[in-house]
Amino acid sequence: MAKKNNHKPIRIGMLGSNVIRIPPIPADMYVPRGWSGAPEMVISQITEELVKRGHDVTLFASGDSQTTGRLISVTDRAMLSIVGKGPHELYEHVLVSKAYQMAREGHFDIIHSHVDIRSSYYAPLVDTPTIVTLHSPIEGLHKDVLSYYKRDQYYASISDNQRKPLPDLQYAVTAYNGIELDTVPFFDVDEKENYLVFAGRIVDAKGPAEAIEVARRAGMPIVILGDTNDFWLTKIKPHIDGTHVIHKGLMPREELYRYFGKAKAFVFPLKWEEPFGLVSIEAMATGTPTIALRRGSLPEIVEHGTSGFLCDTIDEMVEAVQKAGSIDPKACRRRVQEMFTLEKVVDRYEEAYHSILEKESIKRIV
Repeated sequence: MAKKNNHKPIRIGMLGSNVIRIPPIPADMYVPRGWSGAPEMVISQITEELVKRGHDVTLFASGDSQTTGRLISVTDRAMLSIVGKGPHELYEHVLVSKAYQMAREGHFDIIHSHVDIRSSYYAPLVDTPTIVTLHSPIEGLHKDVLSYYKRDQYYASISDNQRKPLPDLQYAVTAYNGIELDTVPFFDVDEKENYLVFAGRIVDAKGPAEAIEVARRAGMPIVILGDTNDFWLTKIKPHIDGTHVIHKGLMPREELYRYFGKAKAFVFPLKWEEPFGLVSIEAMATGTPTIALRRGSLPEIVEHGTSGFLCDTIDEMVEAVQKAGSIDPKACRRRVQEMFTLEKVVDRYEEAYHSILEKESIKRIV
């Protein structure tokens, strides 16, 4: 149920992307390999919830995107599957430029950008304030470019840990990603089966090979959920035997949730500073504890000993698997309900919008 909004409606330019359609469809023609589609799903969910709350939302996205708000496009279809990686960035600037042209003409109270680098170039050129959600780690060239625009945009981090590389950006809020909890089934203790689960992009940074090691040393089967790629071919496929290590590819969300919900634990041996582990909250929402290395956002997501276990080594993860049965599935679900629902996410963004607009109003008076 949409939260009742006690403030007047805000005119929001939701600056998405024409790279992947919004919301994404889990098929190669819509979400090419190497891309998760997660930011596009987040953009869609936030947009739809804001519209439900009575805000005037214009979504800038590809022409094949869908929204109950107003859709503005400069391309008929999502561009990544058409022109490939690299050239699609040229079309991105056309879309971003369109959004800021409309902002200059007075169409919006605020722009909510999900393309942080690209909006950086345009935000200083208009009076309409921009808040940008940082979907990616702040590192490398990404960090270098953003350092030029520390005060030209407001920033929304998706975890506190994500802020560490550039702590002096003009942060307005930490808005954790969330899920629509009523669409996620719950699995209690009597529905659990004897296996572990890993899900996500099959890349080294996510730790799928380490997840297999944890399962082998704990003496439990593991189901690997994720698409195939070169890393999968060389590092994961040799371990797949259909009994101890089982691989499943892309599947509907309902089926994914069944694999999550029936597992003893979701194992997440991260090898990088994950900005936000969406799959971990999906697993917890089904009633399955997350057992993760203490990296990135995971200490903010997992309540140690209540909704899972935070570990410093693979040895500790193996030990935690043996204790997974001590975690109450209801406590896992409750953790998500209290912290990581779509409603909580949009609450935080609404508060940030109003705070920013108030600050900008004071600036104009002064």
